[in-house]
Amino acid sequence: MPATVARNAGTKVACDGSPTRQRRPAWPLLPPGAEIREAGEGDHYSIFEFLRATLQSPGEDGFAAQLERPGYEPSDRLLLMQEKQVLSHLLVNRVDLAFGEGVELPAVELVDFHSHADLHGSDAELTLIDTALRRASAQGRVLATMRTTSAARHQARGWCLGPQHSWSSACPRDLLSLLSTKTAPASLQVRIWRQIEQDAIDRLHAGDCRQRYGLVRRDDEHWRWLVSRGVCDRVYVAVESGPPCATSPTPSTAEPEDGIVGYAFVRRGRIAELCVAPGQDEAAQELLRRVCYDAIESDEFEVRLDGPADLPLHDLFVQAGGDHFRVDAERDWVNLLRIVSIEGFLAALTPLFETRAAKLDRPCELGLAISTAAGVQKLRIVLAKRSVQIATGKVGRSYLAGGEEEIQSLLVGRLPLREALSSGKLQASTQTAAELAATLFPALPLYRSPLDDLPDGRA
Repeated sequence: MPATVARNAGTKVACDGSPTRQRRPAWPLLPPGAEIREAGEGDHYSIFEFLRATLQSPGEDGFAAQLERPGYEPSDRLLLMQEKQVLSHLLVNRVDLAFGEGVELPAVELVDFHSHADLHGSDAELTLIDTALRRASAQGRVLATMRTTSAARHQARGWCLGPQHSWSSACPRDLLSLLSTKTAPASLQVRIWRQIEQDAIDRLHAGDCRQRYGLVRRDDEHWRWLVSRGVCDRVYVAVESGPPCATSPTPSTAEPEDGIVGYAFVRRGRIAELCVAPGQDEAAQELLRRVCYDAIESDEFEVRLDGPADLPLHDLFVQAGGDHFRVDAERDWVNLLRIVSIEGFLAALTPLFETRAAKLDRPCELGLAISTAAGVQKLRIVLAKRSVQIATGKVGRSYLAGGEEEIQSLLVGRLPLREALSSGKLQASTQTAAELAATLFPALPLYRSPLDDLPDGRA
C-alpha cells in the first residue's frame, strides 16, 4: 500500500507581485519508492487488471479498442508505479481539434485517469497530468482536453471549462406528428449507410469542422476504427438523387459519396452525431423522421439528439414539447481545457486574428499578463500592417491581466470579455486593450461530439 502523501501549498502571484489564492505546487511529493514512467507492451495486462480493480475498466472489448486506435503506442500511457504495483494510470491520445475557419489545433486528450484508492484526492496522483502536459508541450501540442467528474479540483490547477453538453429530447410520436406537417422532397431518401461510402461522411464531417470549434478531426483510419467498434446501432445517410443525364456516370463508375448530403450515427434512440451539408435542413429532418420510426418500433419512449446549440433541429424538439439542454455537467461529467503552450496556441490562431482584425486600424498590439504559480507570463499579439506576430517578455501599454484559468477561458472563447471585466476576473489597462480583446477573442460556440466518447459496443 502506498504511504500517506504529504501535501504542500503553493502561492499564486498576481501581476503586481502580491500573493493571491493558494495553489498546490506543480511537482508534489510521490509515495516512497514510486516513479512515473511510460508503459510498455508488457504492461497492458497489468493496466487492464488495475482498471478493473478500480471499477473503471472499459471492458475487454473497450480496452482492445484502445489498443487498436490508429497511431496508438504503449508509451501513450503514463503510469505511477511503486515497485511492480500500478498506483495511477493515464492514457494520452493525440488529436487535432477544429477551431473555426479551417484552423486545426494539435492537441491531446487525457483519458482513463484513475488511481489506487489510497491516492484518491492526493497531489501525488496529479503528477501524471503534470507529466502529460510537459510531454505534450515538448511534442508541439498546444491544447489538452479532459472529461472529469472532479472539475473544481483541476480548475484550481489552471484548467478551464471546455465545450458544454448540448442535447435535446422529446417523445418520438410527438416529433413525428410535427414532422408530418413538413413535406419531404421526392428526390431525398434515407437509407442505411454502406462502408464503401466512408468518403462521404468524411467529406461532410470535414466541412462541418471548418466552421466548428472543438470537434475532433477524424481521418480515414480514425473513421474505420470508430465504425469497427460498433459504438452505434445504425448509421443512416440522406441521399439526394438528381435527374439522369447523358453525361452522368454509370452505377459501376459512380463515386460512393455521390448524392449523400447528410448522415446520422444512432445508438438506441440517441442521435450521437448528425451532420448535413449546408442548406440541407430538410435532410436533417428526414434523418430524424427515420430515427423516430425506429424508436417507436423498438418501444423507445424518447429520442435524443446531441448537437451544437445552433443546430436547427433543437428548435423542432422544443416545438414538439421536448427540451433543449445546454449544461457544463452531464451526470457530473465536465469537459475541461488546458492551453499547454499559450505562445503556441496564439501562434496557431494567427489566421483567425487576421480575419478578426480586418477592420482594425493597424499596426496595434494587445498584451497579456497571466498570473501563474511560477510567476507572471507576459506576451503580446502584434498586429502589423500585413502580418500577425506573437512576442514574449513584455505586455506593452494596452494589455489584459488575470489569472491562468480566466485568461485561458477568454482565449478559448468560454468567458465573455464584458462579463470578465465587470466581475473583476480580468483587468484591462486601457480602453484600447478592452476593444482589441473584444475583437480578437469573441465568445465561441465550443462543442465536442459524444460520438468520440461512447463506450465500445461490440458484442
